[in-house]
Amino acid sequence: MKLISIVILLLANLVSYTLADNLCELEELITNSKNHVIQIHNGDLSIINSINPRPFYTLLYLTSSNPKHECQLCAVLSPIINKISNIWYNENYILYKDLIFIVINLKDFSNSKIFGELKLTTIPHIWLIPPKFNANPESNSILNDPHYELNPPPLSEDQQINALNEFLNEHLSKNVIIQQQQQTNDQQLSRFFKTFLVTFSVIILIKKKGPSFITSTQKKTIVSIISILLIILFISGYQFTIQNKVPLLTKNNNDNSLVYISGGTHYQYGIEIFIIGANYLGLLLFFISLIKLGEYQINENSKFQNEKLRIWLIILNSMVIYILFSCLTSIVLRKDGGYPYPLTILF
Repeated sequence: MKLISIVILLLANLVSYTLADNLCELEELITNSKNHVIQIHNGDLSIINSINPRPFYTLLYLTSSNPKHECQLCAVLSPIINKISNIWYNENYILYKDLIFIVINLKDFSNSKIFGELKLTTIPHIWLIPPKFNANPESNSILNDPHYELNPPPLSEDQQINALNEFLNEHLSKNVIIQQQQQTNDQQLSRFFKTFLVTFSVIILIKKKGPSFITSTQKKTIVSIISILLIILFISGYQFTIQNKVPLLTKNNNDNSLVYISGGTHYQYGIEIFIIGANYLGLLLFFISLIKLGEYQINENSKFQNEKLRIWLIILNSMVIYILFSCLTSIVLRKDGGYPYPLTILF
């Protein structure tokens, strides 16, 4: 029995040392590769397949720079992949070893066996392969592992960067932010006029309506309203969207429809601030309304004299609260498919 334990311990140490050596070899290859992107040749994936278990994400980019393949989208995406890889490593993300970049280019015809194995008839493809913690020699090829796939729309470079940023941010706990090209003069001028009009309108509104509202409202009420609005703003993810400069919303790659709720628990769009904020505000108002209706006393000075109407209003109020709460749980379910406490799934 002791002999078996010693053998198991020796094998475990051997595997540990082998894994450490393979990781060091991989890190050295990444450091010496142009743009820190590993280029695959002869269809040889042994450098990555030898690491099992694999404690990092892998961005696998299948492309072709061969002019005969006439892949215009490949020409747009390749420099973007290089930019993201450079930022990832130059910003010291390499210390975390969370993500590596691998390119399989069909221009090197020796890589065609990989495309044949995957039965791919189109390019490009961008796969994000999650870490693999269970060592399984029978399925040692990274190509057999589950993966997320981004179907990049044929748009401008800036929009491609946004799409790839969002794709990574949805699945990684860290964010890759690429500074895009500066806005054109027309865009800057348009933004200036929009900001000016909004600011001017708010000033005029405050100047006309502000004094009467302030003088007729108690300070306690004003402070309460401001506090509630700030709390809703903070819990809706406003700070995250400002720090990470996320887009207001985006389009679905498949049917070009607008996407309002992002997948993944580590990311959100700007529109989600308003959706979640409005949901919480609605819950607050209808909850207060339900309390008021419950305490409401019908007498000769009441606004309505019918007790049945009060009961129906309470029922209606309760139904609205249930729907609003179902909206919240539906949002959570969209972001985390394993959420165990949904009410009615509304979307």
